[in-house]
Amino acid sequence: MRERGFAGGNVAISHCDNHAVAQALKEGILNAWEDSRIEILPTRGLCSYYAERGGLIVGF
Repeated sequence: MRERGFAGGNVAISHCDNHAVAQALKEGILNAWEDSRIEILPTRGLCSYYAERGGLIVGF
């Protein structure tokens, strides 16, 4: 995220049956960028296929 110019802001983390890792990622992002607003959501439909079981999709 840092390499892509993220400097804090909105983040969406979608997980495919892996809330624990999504939560750990959220905490890591907040440690680096305290002013971030992060939402964790389950994947649905086609996103579940792309993320695969246990995977994450992160948007910022």
